[in-house]
Amino acid sequence: MDQPRRYVFTGNASGLAFRIRRPVDLALPVQAASSLPVTGGISESKAGPGSLAKPGSNVDYVKFQSAYTKGEGDYVDQKQAVAMTRGEVPFGSAPTYSNVTAEVTGLVVLGRVEIDRAVMAMQGQSAEYPTEPSIRCDGVELEGVRVDGYPLKITLAEEFFCYNDTMNKLSKACGAGQESQCFFTSNQAAAYGFGPSGTVKCTLVSEIAWEDKPHPNATIQCNSIVIPDFGIVYFGESYITWCSRRITMVRFQLGSPDGGDGSAASGDTNGGMWPPVEP
Repeated sequence: MDQPRRYVFTGNASGLAFRIRRPVDLALPVQAASSLPVTGGISESKAGPGSLAKPGSNVDYVKFQSAYTKGEGDYVDQKQAVAMTRGEVPFGSAPTYSNVTAEVTGLVVLGRVEIDRAVMAMQGQSAEYPTEPSIRCDGVELEGVRVDGYPLKITLAEEFFCYNDTMNKLSKACGAGQESQCFFTSNQAAAYGFGPSGTVKCTLVSEIAWEDKPHPNATIQCNSIVIPDFGIVYFGESYITWCSRRITMVRFQLGSPDGGDGSAASGDTNGGMWPPVEP
């Protein structure tokens, strides 16, 4: 049965979530989650303050002041959207946008890692295949990051990833050696492929440094901090395909003596026409 072409919206945002696996099994469900239906619209959620208690200790596994997410998808031109409902223009002819945002404030993990504010933000615009949709990350932030009281300065390559808003642009930038520290292999274009079937892993982080005195034990590695008797904290991870982007501003990989995972301020957006190409 034939059906009219239409745009299928996709956009998701997650505020905060943790799963402790040892020495106890505990979970902090997603705090503030937003997800767009296929028809677009607005999805918004708030949470906090909240915490996940560590049994037998006066230190929480995680606590936070607030978490907020929003997803919004709609047609760029409202007059054209109205005209579609009247059958005056084809139903799948109107350009669309999909925006997602996630913000977490006052985050403290095991009393050792503090993040005053983490913000993920992406803005997508539709395109007709084979043209790639534009997906930007205007508004990403990491503020007030401290490890055992030692402050970090984290510089994000926001402008680079906003300008290179398609896989084709990113491929050319990578080939030219631009922001090479943001790519996880020097030969990533060949290893993973900047094409319709490829997925590239990047980081929005262009530089991490201690603001003042360095932590005596923690070490900086690429976009992460390795912390003895705690684990690893990753910043600004991004997975990119020709039609989608996914960003996690903070990811925790807890090691000894507590094991588990957590994330803060993450989301993804893509979307496209169905059927993708006119018969």
